[in-house]
Amino acid sequence: MKYTIRKSIIEVVGNIWQPGAPPCCMEYTLSDAQMKECRLQGLIFHPREVIANWLKHNAGDFQDILDFHASLEVEETTLEIPWESEDNEILFSEVMSV
Repeated sequence: MKYTIRKSIIEVVGNIWQPGAPPCCMEYTLSDAQMKECRLQGLIFHPREVIANWLKHNAGDFQDILDFHASLEVEETTLEIPWESEDNEILFSEVMSV
């Protein structure tokens, strides 16, 4: 018997509320309810805007989001939202691998 686990994740680079702190990174795993909320907001038609709005309201650890990458499970497909900057992708990889 074989099982497949599908997760929707958002990888984030941003500034936290602590003054003087360097950019920080975090990974969010969205629940089915959170994914449903995103779909209702128009995820299929405006994915980057919908996820940016979700982060604005749900990423309380961050003062502001500099960039993000998302891999989202929408029905039977995977929706990829790439990083806007390769530098932020590298920063995320470096910070999360420590």
